[in-house]
Amino acid sequence: MLPISSLPSRRFPNQINPSSSSSCFPLTQEGRGTRRRVQNNNKNSVRMGISSNSSSNWQWQRSLGQLFNREGAASLLSVAASEPRLALPHLSVPDIRWVDWPALRRLGFRGVVFDKDNTLTAPYSLSLWPPLDPSFRLCRSAFPAGSIAVFSNSAGLKQFDPDGEEAKALEKSIGGIHVIRHGKSGNSNVFWSIPGTRKVSNPPNMLFLQKLNNPGIEAVADRKTRWRCSVSVFAVLHAGDTNKNGFKALIAAEYSGVQVELAKNFVMGVSNKTPEFLKMNPIGKVPVLETPDGPIFESNAIARYVTRLKADNPLYGCSLIEYAHIEQWIDYASMEIDSNIARWLYPRLGYMPYLAVAEESAISSLKRALGALNSHLASSTYLVGHSVTLADIVMTCNLHIGFSRILVKSFTSEFPHVERYFWTMVNQPNFHKVVGEVKQADSVPPVPSQKKPVQPKEPAKPKEVKKEPKKEPVKPKVQEVMEEEEEAPKPKPKNPLDLLPPSKMILDEWKRLYSNTKTNFREVAIKVQVVLLIVLWIMTSGFWDMYDPEGYSLWFCDYKYNDENTVSFVTLNKVSGFLQRMDLTRKYAFGKMLVIGSEPPFKVKGVWLFRGQEIPKFVLDEVYDMELYDWAKVDISDEAQKERVNAMIEDQEPFEGEALLDAKCFK
Repeated sequence: MLPISSLPSRRFPNQINPSSSSSCFPLTQEGRGTRRRVQNNNKNSVRMGISSNSSSNWQWQRSLGQLFNREGAASLLSVAASEPRLALPHLSVPDIRWVDWPALRRLGFRGVVFDKDNTLTAPYSLSLWPPLDPSFRLCRSAFPAGSIAVFSNSAGLKQFDPDGEEAKALEKSIGGIHVIRHGKSGNSNVFWSIPGTRKVSNPPNMLFLQKLNNPGIEAVADRKTRWRCSVSVFAVLHAGDTNKNGFKALIAAEYSGVQVELAKNFVMGVSNKTPEFLKMNPIGKVPVLETPDGPIFESNAIARYVTRLKADNPLYGCSLIEYAHIEQWIDYASMEIDSNIARWLYPRLGYMPYLAVAEESAISSLKRALGALNSHLASSTYLVGHSVTLADIVMTCNLHIGFSRILVKSFTSEFPHVERYFWTMVNQPNFHKVVGEVKQADSVPPVPSQKKPVQPKEPAKPKEVKKEPKKEPVKPKVQEVMEEEEEAPKPKPKNPLDLLPPSKMILDEWKRLYSNTKTNFREVAIKVQVVLLIVLWIMTSGFWDMYDPEGYSLWFCDYKYNDENTVSFVTLNKVSGFLQRMDLTRKYAFGKMLVIGSEPPFKVKGVWLFRGQEIPKFVLDEVYDMELYDWAKVDISDEAQKERVNAMIEDQEPFEGEALLDAKCFK
């Protein structure tokens, strides 16, 4: 029980004098009419000598019930005898306008049960007393749907309202707030039997219930009369059973005790294109939550809605600052974690165009975000407070697709606290029930091929054209020759490099020598080796003997953004992607690319042999990676530069004082 001093009160305009009588409402015209009818009926009954008539009896009982509640008084005496401290009210106020409802909510009250007459309505009236409307609205906004009810000795009581018509009329006038149906006037056991509540006494005009476990109100009347008032929320989630955004709402529902079910036979790409689905979300995205009050889309909004269905849900913390921190981490999980995982993963799955520069930016941003998260979790088990919150649910679901599809162990090992956090979360019972077993990705999905598939319909067109002339009259031969010339495909323009003067260097011979040399690479493939056989000198050609400085040129390349090369496998994938896109130069070029360093950041350097004296223009136009490197032409008159070429071609280690992580050849 909370001390009286801790309970809030608030003054509202037009307050009633506290010293006024307990019946603090003036009778409305409707109320006066009802009282006159009751009194007149009673007088007529006495005159006619039928005062014992059952109709007269219940009217007198109803009228007297406003003055004295015999059953309520008996219950109060019973409580006073067994638990005297429960018989005293926490707080007495003239009317509900004195109550600070949001403050009561913050203090831990879980629900409110109002008496009807002299609390919400004038006696005998079935509508809210107008001056109380602002306070009643504030109460409804402070307490969630289903945690407010009305208990009356008239409306809803089977003795006086057997068909529940008055209860329905009252419910309609007060915005759907439930009026409890019960069988006996003043039966406080109805309230005391509510699951999860503490026994409390009946203060004047209102009753507060604590620790309500669900959004609905359940009560059991005595004398074998049982009733149930259930404001349970049933919602259908339209999403696939592996959708990580759908997981958010389902896990929140598990923690909140809210009934949310997945739509049956949902097929992505089919179910979300139906007219019924598009009415719920016009752009056809999932998930969508279908509720009795209407549909909700956007996964975080759905998760918030499900969480708030439970009064004072610990998933939202227990203070204003915790609530703010939870919202903070929800936004962080969406903007910093989920978006960067998507920018890295989806292009590799073919959902978006793949751009190496965009991927590098996504990985760099993701590492920065995970680094900050790792630092926060170094001293915390959960994101906020000491238990699971909605922030943990959203963060874990966003990490789930990364861990299961692209975040391999070599990547996540840089963030040990994030690893520990993720595996702790997905193994919580409520998480595991929804997501099942989680296995970390073994490899990064490969970059999809960018070559356009050959369309089989195109070569069929010339055949149709050839068949048509057979049915037509014979044409002159000159006309047939002209048509054949028009139909013949135009020859492809020659590559400008093919128009250069012939070179003494045959590129394929050098590539063959490079591929076939397994040992003594420098002596065999690079320099001229002189061998004395008996009395004959034989000159064995190497790279520099084959090299034609007039027909070819050598170029050094250095990656401009080596400080971003912090992940080894990502750096290697970057180089492999570059070589793949250089495939259009295979006839005219040879290259070696080195990834240098034993720890990040790794350096990427290379040497390239191109036909002609400049880097071919079509390479600069077609291969966007060229812009990511600084290019410098090799001066073969400089022995130091020639030696650098030798070292790069033979994969010399250490190279320029550093270890080689890997070397790749384009030939």
